[in-house]
Amino acid sequence: MGLRINSIRTLSATLSLVLIAACEGTSELGLDAGPTDLTPQCQTTILPMPRTLSSTAGAQFVSPRFDPATGRVFALEVKDLRPTDVVVLDDEGLVTERLGLHSSLRTVPLDFALARHAPWIVFSGREGISWRTLEAGPVHVLLPGRLGIEPEFSPDGRRLVFRENTRLYLLELSEHGEAVGEAEEIVLTQSVGAMRPRFSPSGGAIAYFMDGVVEIYDFATKTRRRFVSAIGQAHLAWLGPNHLAIADDRGLFVFRDACLEAKLESGPARYLDVTADGRRLVFAEPGSGVLSLVDGASP
Repeated sequence: MGLRINSIRTLSATLSLVLIAACEGTSELGLDAGPTDLTPQCQTTILPMPRTLSSTAGAQFVSPRFDPATGRVFALEVKDLRPTDVVVLDDEGLVTERLGLHSSLRTVPLDFALARHAPWIVFSGREGISWRTLEAGPVHVLLPGRLGIEPEFSPDGRRLVFRENTRLYLLELSEHGEAVGEAEEIVLTQSVGAMRPRFSPSGGAIAYFMDGVVEIYDFATKTRRRFVSAIGQAHLAWLGPNHLAIADDRGLFVFRDACLEAKLESGPARYLDVTADGRRLVFAEPGSGVLSLVDGASP
């Protein structure tokens, strides 16, 4: 089974500088910024249309994730409205590998993420939140029986954040990926409705979506700040310590602190992710099974 790439056009070198520009200073996005909306606070670049990866008949691909080490695209394959396996796509858009999570666990992976500190994949399934190496091997069940979704490792691999029902939880991990203690709820002022948590590059904060608003939660101070409003369902990805990309029912928006730097109002976008160097974005078009890539030329 494969995918066919229909190249539309790639980003200019100037645009790639916008997307990957590093912000001077050490404070992470949103921690010192007040509420904002999608009204441009600075000069805003209009993103050109991305190129698309079109799925073959009978299969859809959602929850795309970049491998931090290689830049390969991993995605959750869906058939007949049921997730079947996590697959790897090459740069030509072909399915080159199946991870075999369905057969190895005799269950269906409901969601997954790739670790930045090691070649690990963490996923949710009927046996609980688990992880294994990308090159097969034994499956380690971290939380047996817990139907958590949207799991993600911290950059150093010592923490795992996930959602269960409408609440966010944090699990401490050993250096070998073993659970340390029990998962603890991240207590928010409004304790229900938070979803799609993503660790900041330092691991000191998470961005998440709740009740139409993207918020930043700081672990050190245990405080949360409203960052930006979103329309419909918002998905998030950090491009750097001061850059956050947001996909919602309007399209894609790239912020540097509270400044809207770039946007593409092309319609609903979901399941956003970014490469480790910040030069490429991937997202899914809801209901279509189509993945789209935003490519930036090397500056």
